[in-house]
Amino acid sequence: MAACSSRSGATPSNQRAPSKTLVASHMAWLRGPRMATLPSYQSPSTKVHVADCAAVASVIARFRFDAACLVSLEDALAGAVNRHQADFVEASEAQESDQVCNRCLHLAPPALKTVAMHYVAYVFDAYGTLFDVHAAVRRHDGEIGPDGQLLSEIWRAKQLEYSWVRTLMGGYADFWQLTEQALDFALRKVPSADKGLKAKLLEAYWRLDCYPEVPAVLKALKASGAKLAILSNGSPEMLEAAVKSAALDHVLDDIFSVDAVKRFKTDPSTYDMVATGWRLYPGAVSFQSSNRWDIAGATKFGFRTVWINRANQPEEYRDFPPALILPSLEGLLSGG
Repeated sequence: MAACSSRSGATPSNQRAPSKTLVASHMAWLRGPRMATLPSYQSPSTKVHVADCAAVASVIARFRFDAACLVSLEDALAGAVNRHQADFVEASEAQESDQVCNRCLHLAPPALKTVAMHYVAYVFDAYGTLFDVHAAVRRHDGEIGPDGQLLSEIWRAKQLEYSWVRTLMGGYADFWQLTEQALDFALRKVPSADKGLKAKLLEAYWRLDCYPEVPAVLKALKASGAKLAILSNGSPEMLEAAVKSAALDHVLDDIFSVDAVKRFKTDPSTYDMVATGWRLYPGAVSFQSSNRWDIAGATKFGFRTVWINRANQPEEYRDFPPALILPSLEGLLSGG
């Protein structure tokens, strides 16, 4: 049961049920959907989707709000509107999809987030999201020479390309094999790089640095009561080594490797490992990845998604948008 609080001075929510008129008017008020200009929330010229009835219904269904929570939710919405003196206008098109509903809620004023924004589980992609995939090459930059960055980018691009091609053709090989094959290609493609460094680079890949904010963010989410996991293309051995090297093993509840289904992301079976393994509706899971293609796949599956756009890349896959875009994981602790 999700926790709810009611307006100051009102009857406690566990003793109070909403009238049918109240609920009906609440849903009618939200229907549309509506848009609002919230001067103290974003710039005065910014119009923000606040919520619609489908979004509220989705939250109630996912997080098992009881009847009294409807009252508290309406209280929070009304309070937010009053505080911000929001100006509502009709949106030009209906916004009925689950992905848009999630985005509406995430752009809502803080008072609405306090009631509605709770996730049972936070699941993270590993490589590029928690762990810096370019750390292996940087560790040996002095020996590689001036083309180290190019080598690293080709290595990563081929690693991903091989995973997609093998899934499409049904020829699975574990991620460590693909990582080694991708490095072989990168070393051939960049003649200035010393091929004798292959063993050192592969060894460094087992102990990639995590991004600076990762330990603190995961600890804070764990302390909030949420379940935490990794969902990654990495092999079980690779992930175990990376997690232990970064001292994250004590905050993670689970590590999901696609090796269990022998297919790589974005195949739906990879995301379903979390929903099935933890017996959760997809919408109860917040999935974070730095890879926009991964966010598209997870959004299509039904996860609430957060794109960690570390490299400030342009938007793509616009028909499968994330609920939120952040430059790092730190934003998860401030209402994300």
